[in-house]
Amino acid sequence: MLQPNFRKKSNGVPVLSKDEIETIGEMIIADYSSSLLADPGVLDVDDFIEYYANLEVDYKDLSPDQ
Repeated sequence: MLQPNFRKKSNGVPVLSKDEIETIGEMIIADYSSSLLADPGVLDVDDFIEYYANLEVDYKDLSPDQ
């Protein structure tokens, strides 16, 4: 997984311009699946979160009656 390095405020919040966000986004997509840059398509968000970002997805019902 790509670990971009960027400026942060003293409280840890990143400071990014629109161009920096665009560049980092392109770098991450290129690292995850470079074919998506040449031929845009659907990003499997669950796959990206679980396998690329190595995060756990936890689904919750929005209401008691589902």
